[in-house]
Amino acid sequence: YYGGAVRTIPAVITGNITVFGVNLTLQRLLLGLVAIVATAAMYWVLSATRFGKAMRAVSIDHEAAMLQGIPYRRIAFQGFAVATFLGAVAGALLAPISVITPVLGSDYLIKGFIAVIIGGLGSVPGAIVGSLFIAMIESVGGFYYDPSVANLAIFVLVMVVLLVKPNGLLGSK
Repeated sequence: YYGGAVRTIPAVITGNITVFGVNLTLQRLLLGLVAIVATAAMYWVLSATRFGKAMRAVSIDHEAAMLQGIPYRRIAFQGFAVATFLGAVAGALLAPISVITPVLGSDYLIKGFIAVIIGGLGSVPGAIVGSLFIAMIESVGGFYYDPSVANLAIFVLVMVVLLVKPNGLLGSK
């Protein structure tokens, strides 16, 4: 037991690469590529497979899904298994580029929820658009101003989006 002490993990992949004039560590580049591939794979699974259709049906109305013959408990279990796997992959990739604490993913979790709110619940493209807005605000705001100003701007954006389009930018009614 280590308590609340901060721990570090050495990078699995060492070295740097320059992409479009930006110097990146290979570990961060791998993290970005895995995130893109995982997002594309989940979008395909949710939109083009029977499992994805069953997941969407269960998430909308599990009683109606059961009436249609969809095994609710099995699909829910499989959904949690997929989420656990994706969380483990994210943790394994994030651990070498940050410090390990009991609350390692809380910032990412909050920003993920904000991206979904901005983009619209139930819309994978909307979540991607929301995350791009957050990344742009963090990059520009963190470069020209204090990073806390960038965080404030993100919350202001959420409020504006909820006032103007309560279902998010790409969400449906």
